[in-house]
Amino acid sequence: MDNGTETIAHGNGLTTAVDTIVAPRAAFTTLASVPTWGWAFLIAVVLGAIGSYLGGPANTHVGHIVFTQQAATNPQVAAMSPAQRASAEAISSTIIKFAPLMIPIMLLIMVLIQSVVLLVFNAAGHGKADFKRLWAGLMNISIVSLGLASVLLGSIAAARGADAFSSQRSLLLAVPSLAWIAPHATVKIAAFLSTFNITGIWAAILIYIMLAATAKLSRPVAILGAATILVGSGLLSSVFIH
Repeated sequence: MDNGTETIAHGNGLTTAVDTIVAPRAAFTTLASVPTWGWAFLIAVVLGAIGSYLGGPANTHVGHIVFTQQAATNPQVAAMSPAQRASAEAISSTIIKFAPLMIPIMLLIMVLIQSVVLLVFNAAGHGKADFKRLWAGLMNISIVSLGLASVLLGSIAAARGADAFSSQRSLLLAVPSLAWIAPHATVKIAAFLSTFNITGIWAAILIYIMLAATAKLSRPVAILGAATILVGSGLLSSVFIH
């Protein structure tokens, strides 16, 4: 009987993924019993690829502008021959073109790191979740944190056109976020603040609900865990952007 029930529940992985968006408490209650994540992974990857494709022209355009600026300020770039510069830009454009292929690996790494972090909060708060359940919950949440976030940015970039973006900062300011309150901040500060946008905050709320429903953590611990993931994402963004 148990095996049959689990098989049926695993067959509803798509429903659970959708419920993460429309009925998150129900989704995370289900994930506490049957931690499914295959459908969520597929949806997040597909949405991420779509967003990456839509934003590709804007990223390529910004990359060209940044490289041109570096040629005027960076001695190493300035010392390149025209052929070397063309080759470097071609490599950069190819990386952007094939960025969607890297999304599955990036997603797995992101969810792994977040699962380990929340596992610490689960232990500290005497929660009832384990790595498998936290992993499944975060993978379902990645539909928002990676998938919808990518589609939102890509759609805005495509609607405005590549020429509307002239720097990394302009891309970071494309989506409404806390970065809007500091439009002249350095690119690293803008990267940090830009994570506090609609999808970033939405994902943090979902993490809070997951920690409360799946791990049965107290409200303060669940809030702290969700906030840590949100702030940590911002810090990572600021570290890796140039």
